[in-house]
Amino acid sequence: LTTTSEAEMPISLILHAGHHKTATSSFQKLCTNIRAKLLEKKIYFPTINGDGNMYLACYAAQKDDWSIFEKLLQHGINFLEGDGTILLSAEDLENALYDYEFAKKLSYLAELQGINSIKWVFVNRNQFDYFDSLYAQLSKDGQILRYDIMAKHILKNGIFSCSIPRYRWHFIFD
Repeated sequence: LTTTSEAEMPISLILHAGHHKTATSSFQKLCTNIRAKLLEKKIYFPTINGDGNMYLACYAAQKDDWSIFEKLLQHGINFLEGDGTILLSAEDLENALYDYEFAKKLSYLAELQGINSIKWVFVNRNQFDYFDSLYAQLSKDGQILRYDIMAKHILKNGIFSCSIPRYRWHFIFD
């Protein structure tokens, strides 16, 4: 009979990313509210300043400062005592869909910390439903999204961008 030492117990990492308007914030609020129940299942969901959205870690990493992610992972590993899952969620993790270096660096950092398994979960949405939500968001901020102009721009350029003071959206069509 052999036993597994604590150092050999598996730690896994789930990286949850959702495009804006895919209920990512709602998922983060839910996970923040049920952190104790998640911990009972050996799922560590960290918060930064009481918020489950890891956008601050993403912003820093995009400037090549990986220290927040490193601290989050190390704290999770220590907290789980070598067995369980670390769950990180941020809309801005979606950047890994087109910024493969970001994804590789984050994965490599996790492996250096001793993470045995890394899973990426991306939440996607039908583009037309997404545009309807975007239209609602822009309308709340006093902006107008003209589908006719947007469609012509997409057909001509294959891309569409719009922004408000807080956000900038880019849609790339193939």
